[in-house]
Order: sequence, then C-alpha cells, then structure tokens
Amino acid sequence: MIDPACKEHTLSTSDHAFNPPLVDYVADSLYQLPGIEAVALGGSRAQGTHHAESDWDIAVYYRDDFDPQSIRNLGWPGRISELGAWSPIFNGGGKLTVDGQTIDVHYRDLHLIDRIHEDACRGEYSVERLLFHQAGLPSYILLAELGINVTLRGSLPHWEYPQMLRRRAPGVWREWADLTLDYAQEGHARHGRTAQCAGLLSEGACYAAHAILAHRGEWVTNEKQLLTKAGLRWVDEVVAGLGRDPQGLMRATVDMRERLADLMVAEGIPAGRRNSDSEESVGEGSRVQVVRNVRAAGVIDCHRDGQVPDDVTRLLATVPEWFGIPEANAEYVAAAATMETWTVRDDTGRVVGVTLVDRHFPHVAEIHLTVVDRSRHGTGIGTAMLRAVESDARATGVRLLEVKTLGASHSDAGYARTRHFYRKFGFLPLEETDLWGDASPCLIMVKPLD
Repeated sequence: MIDPACKEHTLSTSDHAFNPPLVDYVADSLYQLPGIEAVALGGSRAQGTHHAESDWDIAVYYRDDFDPQSIRNLGWPGRISELGAWSPIFNGGGKLTVDGQTIDVHYRDLHLIDRIHEDACRGEYSVERLLFHQAGLPSYILLAELGINVTLRGSLPHWEYPQMLRRRAPGVWREWADLTLDYAQEGHARHGRTAQCAGLLSEGACYAAHAILAHRGEWVTNEKQLLTKAGLRWVDEVVAGLGRDPQGLMRATVDMRERLADLMVAEGIPAGRRNSDSEESVGEGSRVQVVRNVRAAGVIDCHRDGQVPDDVTRLLATVPEWFGIPEANAEYVAAAATMETWTVRDDTGRVVGVTLVDRHFPHVAEIHLTVVDRSRHGTGIGTAMLRAVESDARATGVRLLEVKTLGASHSDAGYARTRHFYRKFGFLPLEETDLWGDASPCLIMVKPLD
C-alpha cells in the first residue's frame, strides 16, 4: 500500500526570489534538449544557505532518450560524463563554464526516482559506496533532493518523508553505527591505531546522524551538513582530541559511544538487533533483511554460475511488462538450462539477477537474456552483469558483443529504457528485423570489443 504521506505537487520559480538571469539562460538551454523533462537548482543556493563562492548545482531530470552529447553540443567549455559513469544513483554529470561562471550539472533519472519512491514508501532503500561519502549513499537521497530543490523548468514531484522509511531506516542506521563504533574500540583504539580509530568514529557518527534524521523525517542531501543537522557537530572535538595512547583512545571511544547511545534514547530510536516495527532482524553484521535492498559493502559480485532455470522462471515473473509472453518465457527458461550463465546473488544466496550468454563463434558472443528482480531495479545489478560479461568476453578473445531487443518502431516505454541502457554502454543499433514477427520488431545492437 502506498504511504498516504507520499504526495505530489509542483514547485514553481515564483515561490523563490533568487533566480538570476544566468540561471534562467542555463535552465532554458538545458530544458529544450531531447529527453529533458525538468531542470532544477540544487545545493545551498536552493536552500538559501549559500555564500558568494558556493557552487551552482543544476540538475537535469530525464526519461528514456536523453543523451549527454546534447549538452556538449551547447558548446559550453568543460567536461560532461556519460550516463552511469559515476554510480547507479548519482549517475553522471560534469562541470561547465557558462559566461565565465562554473556550473555543476547533475543527471537525474526519473524512472529510477519513481522506483526509489515506491521502495521508500515500503520502508526499503539501497546504500551504495561513493567516493567522498563515509556512510555511503542512500538511494532516497534522490527524493531528498526533490524535497529541497527549486524547479526552474518543467514540473517535478515533491514528496513528504515516507512514514514506513521513518519507521524502518533508523534501526538499520543505528545498527551500523553500533557495529562500526564497536570495531573502532576493539579493533583499533585498543591497539593505538589512531588513524583507523578516527576514521571509524567519523563513519559511525555519520551512520548515527542518518538514524536521527530518518527518525525525525528530515531530508538530507549530502554529508556536508549531516552531523550539523543531526546535532552531532561535537564529534569534531572528539576526533580532534585523539592522541596515540591506547588507553586515551579507548576512553574517547567509550565516551562517544555512550553519548550517542543517550542521544538515541532521547530521540526514541530502538536499540539492539530488533526493529520496533516488527520482529524482523534489522541487521546481523553487514546483512540487512528488513531493508532488503541495502548493499552494505557497495560492491555487486557478478560471477559465472551453474544453470539456474528455476530462478530465471521466478525473475521473469517479477517483470511482466518486459517478459509477458508465456511462449517466449518458456524459451528463455529452456535456454537457461543449457546456456552460459552469469548471476548476482544477495547476502542469503538468492539469485537476484541473471544474464545468459550464447557464444555463436569464437569471436562473437550474444547476451541472450538479462533479467533482474524488480525489487532490485536501479541498484546497479544489470550494470554489474554487463560489465562482468564484457570483461570475460574480452579476456576470451571475443571481438563483437551482440544483443537483441524490441525495436523503436514498436512504442514501449520499458524497452525504450532497455535500448537506452545498452546505448550508454557503447552498443550501436545495427538492424531492425522481423525475426520475432511483425508485431515485435527485433533490434540487433552490437558493440565492437577491439
């Protein structure tokens, strides 16, 4: 059931006084590009907390056929990444100079945001590793941005903090804080390893801050103000006062743990390994069950596996809009019993993604099927499988990688995203054929590996 607190409305620039001509020019230029549905001002300037040297953060929200090359074609000096170059959540952007002003551009995928919102309303989210982020990047940060950004062109949803996320996320974040601080104490402080101890104290404080803000239902968009918003700025003093003496490190670590525990009690955030919302375990080591999309390690392990036809049957059933023809599904399941198989499994060993590979010739390999459990869409599993298959293909002398998908002459939003996915990884449309019949045009896409 969708959380009634998750509502939608459109922000307008008339609600915000700060909108100089340069931003109008940039917003107009970006909004007219193919695939762009909205342009928003983000960061401190959207919140009114900026100073003269603050960055100008501009987000472009797109669906389907957006191509970063269209931004390059505007002729502004700078560098723009391909889609997916940064991470599955923060999936790209760059730094440009417009009329002498530096502008940071960020890509935001509205299809991904829709899925993240649906997950959040069930109390589910993912966390991925990202450079410069100590606690990792929670997927719902994209919803937080919508909560504070100023929409300059187009319209965007603006959701309240989902109640199920408020109920479930704090216990998980607190669990991670407790485990991290425990290791800071026993793994490093006790042995006088100041650098590692300080790093884990800071990381644990970030987890604790996420717990506090999630419990309050307060959006946060990055870690710059994370500790400040949560009232944990005092951690600076703890870290600054660390010495090299093991006893001193132990005292500082224990004091910090006790102080954070008192704050958690004051906030009403549950302790221990049980979430107050249910009897499900919220964490055992790095495993999270209540929030089943969390990837604590941030690394998706895709490897060649044995045949898993039963898992293919299950996964196909989760995405009927892509795989809704029983006869075709039966053929995929039959192929899964014999073809080269690559899988991604969750922490429990359950298969959540499968790619089947057909080796036509020593120098040609076809991606026969890729399917990912719907609940894991947008978490980077498809990307991990494609990269693993391509890496293996290169290592084994394959010179051409092929994939077949539904052609653009048959209008389908889901398969438009599929084509876009392969294009951003370098696949080129080769030919649209009637291999699957007139009603299902088959687009052959290829990627040279030389």
